[in-house]
Amino acid sequence: MCRKTSIAVLGCALAVALALGGCREDEQGRALTFDKGNYSGKPDTPLSAEAREKLRDRARHQGGLGGVDRGPPGGAVPTGADVRPPAAAPGNASN
Repeated sequence: MCRKTSIAVLGCALAVALALGGCREDEQGRALTFDKGNYSGKPDTPLSAEAREKLRDRARHQGGLGGVDRGPPGGAVPTGADVRPPAAAPGNASN
């Protein structure tokens, strides 16, 4: 009987130690109630001009800004008679 009790006490002590060990110090003192619609966290730090340019280059490399600042992919803008006119919007059958 004494062995079962000591195993139970040891198990409870281990569970308490794990529960308390799971509370990281950086999570202590954080907000537990929130004000809907208001951000109460730390304000964002502004990006430096160098970091902003690196992000622009990365976006260009990944194709995110292909038509905004560099033109269409390939660099050529189609012109001439082989370009079809835009289709009429549904419900506006003026033809």
